Amino acid sequence: MTRPARLLAVALAPLLALTACSAAQPATPTSSAATTPVAGGNYVHALEAEPGGCLDGAQQRFHVALNIVRQATDSLVDLDPETGKIVPWLATAWEISPDAKTFTFTLRDDVTFSNGEKFDATAVKANFDRISALGAKAVGAGPVLAGYTGTTVVDPTTVKVDFAQPNIQFLQGLTAAWLGFISPTDTQKTADQICSGDYSGTGPFVIDSYTKNDSAKLSKRTGYAWPSATAQHTGEAYLDSVTFTFLSESGVRVGALQSGQVNSVSLVQPQDEAVLTGSGFSTLVASPPGLVQTWIANQSSALGGDEAVRKAISLALDREALTTLYGSGFAPATGLLSPNTPYFTDLSAYITHDPTAAAATLEEAGWTLGSDGIRVKDGVRLSLNVINVFPEQAELLQQQLKTVGIDYQIRKLDNAASSQAIAQGDYDFYVWNMTRADPDVLRGIFSSVGGAQAYSRAQPSAADAPLAAQAGETDSAKRQALVDEASVELAKSYVAIPQLTRAWVYGLGKDVHGFAVDGEAKILLYDTWIG
Repeated sequence: MTRPARLLAVALAPLLALTACSAAQPATPTSSAATTPVAGGNYVHALEAEPGGCLDGAQQRFHVALNIVRQATDSLVDLDPETGKIVPWLATAWEISPDAKTFTFTLRDDVTFSNGEKFDATAVKANFDRISALGAKAVGAGPVLAGYTGTTVVDPTTVKVDFAQPNIQFLQGLTAAWLGFISPTDTQKTADQICSGDYSGTGPFVIDSYTKNDSAKLSKRTGYAWPSATAQHTGEAYLDSVTFTFLSESGVRVGALQSGQVNSVSLVQPQDEAVLTGSGFSTLVASPPGLVQTWIANQSSALGGDEAVRKAISLALDREALTTLYGSGFAPATGLLSPNTPYFTDLSAYITHDPTAAAATLEEAGWTLGSDGIRVKDGVRLSLNVINVFPEQAELLQQQLKTVGIDYQIRKLDNAASSQAIAQGDYDFYVWNMTRADPDVLRGIFSSVGGAQAYSRAQPSAADAPLAAQAGETDSAKRQALVDEASVELAKSYVAIPQLTRAWVYGLGKDVHGFAVDGEAKILLYDTWIG
């Protein structure tokens, strides 16, 4: 199988050969009248949705929430978006045991939480123990800690994290906002209390308030001095405060940007992208690594568990037509992982558009056309119960699937209702993407062996063994072969139906400087300034 060049391909394998990594010096901004950062200002960013009622990174899977959490919490290590390398943050060095079961970190000794508590090895242990205790509630962080057996405090600046089995993806997983640290005192609070944003992090901003369906307000952390090695300056953030407001309509977000009500916006739509760039505004396009926009079959449901139905859906999807709904960076998927994800596998042979073959597949499986053009089998109508977090696709998908006799029911759910439906198994397919710069994202979703994110409600399959094995394989070539094997098994059974490679398009005000995203396309406002 071919594997195109990809930015993040160097991310993990070389690190396994290292016993430690020394801290790098952050870059210093060029000093001039045009580029010298100006401190101060109240910054407003418009997100595309309400973050599901929860600002606890460990309990989150929604991009919108993690954008907020990232400003208030730091991680042990970071992922350089330019090189794909793991770099220091709260940890200055690390060692990985040869069997990838033990990870030892050397910590900075000058870090505090915003409530004044010391960040040290005890704080690391309290956080990992909390996440482990959350169980299935830790939808974001749980898979990163799969097989966690405990954390040992060696001394205040040395901590050892152990797993029951090899867990090669752990280091990369630590870079994500899911595993941002909160104070030891706050780890004792209930899951709901932490969801409300009632906690102290080590980040450059502090969460002051979160009002559901309205906004989240943050203020600059006084005395902050421990940014990631990827940061462009040291010391406190430039901005005095940040407000995240939630505006679901793209046109409303763009209008707010043009009128100066907000400084930047998320998820700019293609028709609005041209409007912004044509009137002097700029955009930033970020392609997140990880699982592409995918139809995840609920294998425990009658229709999601029907291979003929799954195959027909894949063949009926006109992915090229779907890209017309979006702007820069979107493309038909060529694999389950985006091409910039380490260990990408090209699955183009299983991703084709052939409505005639789709109809024939259903016909052979006993699904016959009814008088209304929708197929029926044993008295059951082929009407799909789909949770799709991309509502802009609904009508076009409905049209595409109806051409082969499949009824796609448009279901309008907010994030909270979506989460509830998933927990109850009330769906045949879940159309979703998940950002991770590691192929282990596939195990977390599609393995039948445990997994807090088993949205597929997977049944035992030939993919289980390679999914498990790749998580502990330290040899890069061998791991690639295992990821390839698992990916092909998932693709040829159509339990995972790749749809589109996504991108995040951000619109920026004319006075915005230093706006950036991290290695998983989450917003970074530490280096941002206005003027």
